[in-house]
Amino acid sequence: MDIKLASEKQLERWDVFVDASVNGTLFHKRRFLAYHKDKFEGREHYLLVLKGEEIFAQISFATSRDEDGSLCGNSPYGASYGGFVFCKPPSYQEGKEAVSLLIAYLRENNISRFTLRQPPNFFCTSPIDLFIFNLLEAGFVTVHREIFNVVLFDKDVRVMDQLKSSVRTQIRKAGQLGLRVDERAPLSDVYPLIERTIGKFGERPTHSRKELQWLSDEFPREISFCAAYHEGTPIVAVTNFVLTPNIASSFYLSTDERYIKMNALRFIVGHVLQSAEERGFAAYDFGTSTSGLDANEGLLHFKEQFSNGTLFRETLEWNRER
Repeated sequence: MDIKLASEKQLERWDVFVDASVNGTLFHKRRFLAYHKDKFEGREHYLLVLKGEEIFAQISFATSRDEDGSLCGNSPYGASYGGFVFCKPPSYQEGKEAVSLLIAYLRENNISRFTLRQPPNFFCTSPIDLFIFNLLEAGFVTVHREIFNVVLFDKDVRVMDQLKSSVRTQIRKAGQLGLRVDERAPLSDVYPLIERTIGKFGERPTHSRKELQWLSDEFPREISFCAAYHEGTPIVAVTNFVLTPNIASSFYLSTDERYIKMNALRFIVGHVLQSAEERGFAAYDFGTSTSGLDANEGLLHFKEQFSNGTLFRETLEWNRER
């Protein structure tokens, strides 16, 4: 095996490899990362792991400086998942060699620390826990472990039938209030709700309005905004990302608190789940509800009303001094 920087011609085929891989997601695509424009210019590394002339794996990362001035690498950068994308599940020896090649590359480029977040098996067509073992065996350690809620669709049981009767009742009553749903709502209606919801915590949205508009224009099939309106006013919305052909995901659950008693958020989430089920997705990802070991209990409780699974998302780190 060998590792090298992708050529311009190989970069043009980067996203094709992601689409054909066993664990690639929307976040691994160069087209997706392009929304950052020149934010990471001069600091991006797009690497290929080769077996002979064939590409066995890809990994992209960006570098930055720690407080002490040392160089560190991050995969993902500007996305939720990064790490290695494989053409097939790696064997023990293949995974071990891929990790060794990466570490050698990091050392050669004076990178002192490297963080990596692989997509969990939930996103993979085949499990790759053996590769996580390869990373740990090579000196990577877990530095963050977060939980995320998921809905696994059952072809024999409709998703609405899996919910508690009290939640179904709230959704039904909300639907009787004359709410109108637009599954392709314009961002101009949705973004103020995103800002209002996240602003309650003194934070700003991960994406600016311009960035989110660019992404939805670039990926019209993968990124959309589902909103519910009351008397013409958008009062609640879900931003949907299709991360793989089998998995859809929510990025922003957004609501106008003036209408909180209408249970519109439960209503719109129920609608989104039914839509995802009808479109044939295997699962729906609600995203994380924790930061480190701090849980957002209100958000976690809300998601638990719909989800039927809770999984770990791990961030691993390699340090040349360890």
